[in-house]
Amino acid sequence: FDVISFGWKDAFTNALLYRALQVLARALQHRGVSGPAAELVDWATRLHGAYRPAFFNPDTGWLAGWRCREGRLHDYAFLPVNGAAVRFGLVEDDLAGEILRRLLAEMKRVNLPDPALGLPGNLWNVPDEDRADILQGYPFGYYQNGGRTHAQARHFVMALYQAGFRVEADRLLERLVVGMARAEV
Repeated sequence: FDVISFGWKDAFTNALLYRALQVLARALQHRGVSGPAAELVDWATRLHGAYRPAFFNPDTGWLAGWRCREGRLHDYAFLPVNGAAVRFGLVEDDLAGEILRRLLAEMKRVNLPDPALGLPGNLWNVPDEDRADILQGYPFGYYQNGGRTHAQARHFVMALYQAGFRVEADRLLERLVVGMARAEV
């Protein structure tokens, strides 16, 4: 998301960081480097505790993309953000299921195009003030503002599998694979 702000507190980067901290801590523990491993575990624990309060949007029932310095949530129905947070355990199982249910309903409501060409990073338009100047003025669906991609689709699809939405995940994955098999993406 190099042309979308993701402002001050970034939900996607922090979800990826959380997973990285866990993996690195385990690797260090395996190698007998206990002091730094414990520091990473502590960091991951603090990140986990702060994540939901920082990014959960009670108005939508899912996680926003970022929180700006002024404390406002910037929420454009980001599929990879929510998928990564669910996959990596940053939200409780019941909430994870509810987040995914709501996003699946929103995908249907906005009439998501055939996923063969990928999933959009966001289901709602990101206004110009939250985009880099190079992307300002372009319509929704252009590049990283609703444009479809396979690059980060894995987070949402894998979150669906993890939370028990097998039918929905299979359907998305089957269409994503079609785009790859036909060399259309």
